[in-house]
Amino acid sequence: SNPSSSSALHPASQQLPGSSPPAITSRDPRKNGIYTPLVGPLMECYHTLSNNNWRMQECVVLQMQYFHKHFMSPVISEKFVPLLMSLLHHQTVPPVRSAAAVSLCRLVRWGLRGLGRRHEVCAKLITEYGRSESYWGRATFITVCNQMAIVFSRRFFKDIFFDHALDLAGDPVPNIRRQACGMLPALKRMIRLPEDAALLKRLHMFVLHLKNDRDRDVAQAAVGIAEQLGRIEAGCGEIENEDDMADYKKEEEEEAMFRSEEKEVEEYRRKDEEVRSEFRRKLAENEAEKAMRARIFGTKAPKGKTRLGPVSLPGSGPSSVGDLEGSKGQKPTASVKLKPPASSSSSSSSSSSGAPAVTRTLSGGKLS
Repeated sequence: SNPSSSSALHPASQQLPGSSPPAITSRDPRKNGIYTPLVGPLMECYHTLSNNNWRMQECVVLQMQYFHKHFMSPVISEKFVPLLMSLLHHQTVPPVRSAAAVSLCRLVRWGLRGLGRRHEVCAKLITEYGRSESYWGRATFITVCNQMAIVFSRRFFKDIFFDHALDLAGDPVPNIRRQACGMLPALKRMIRLPEDAALLKRLHMFVLHLKNDRDRDVAQAAVGIAEQLGRIEAGCGEIENEDDMADYKKEEEEEAMFRSEEKEVEEYRRKDEEVRSEFRRKLAENEAEKAMRARIFGTKAPKGKTRLGPVSLPGSGPSSVGDLEGSKGQKPTASVKLKPPASSSSSSSSSSSGAPAVTRTLSGGKLS
């Protein structure tokens, strides 16, 4: 359960922090959803193993950074990202909180699909932690910023996190200001002149302010950081060293990934619109068919009343409704012969002697 050996639990842990994982193929288990049924057992296993054992919890949380290799974006967005956000908010053990920040940043980079979803998670991190009233919240945001600077390109970080990270250099808590000093060299490497001249001027103002800080530890840390900043020159947009080359490749990967995701979104919207159009077309055809039936067969009978169907009476009765209706203005009639009941032998003898049968007429639904 040694946290330092947690990287050996996954074969892909030797991958560089900023490198991109392989693309999804047709045989990829993420696309086929093979591992999706394991989400429930994994969550249960996490809660069982992490009870009263922060080292085991740290080990498990660190393995979550590789879940983008096994689970699709909806599973990561609905299950693991909320869990890691909760750990950042409620976890009081610093190593576990740092592990949650590492896994969360990698899942935001490679696990989520769509630039809008990434911006949504980043905005939530800024709101809940960067602007938090809690000391632990702002300290957690510094850890998140350090990981985001490793995982994402300089342009992505500069567009979203740069201003908020620099604001922590003026935090009212001395320990936050001292931790923010450690981010200043990385922030200066992101600056590109002449477009970021205002950011460079703002960064230098914070450094001068920190060097004269009333807290001795903060001022001492700022002096050492100022020496490092003096050896770092703001770039001009050209590739000057290996770090610039690595960041250039990272930025190209992000642009290609964002374009691919936008195409997927557009394809999904196109298919959804086709399905909706087909549904509207079938609905219109159904309504037209109902209207045609109404014109041909007449309107529907009101509730509680039934229309007469074909009637067939014994004997010489009619065989259709048309025969019942007869001529115009006349009521249909039908004759029914009724035999008298044979009550006795005398009556039977009289009937056998040729007594006439009783004949009644059915006229207008009444016997006469």
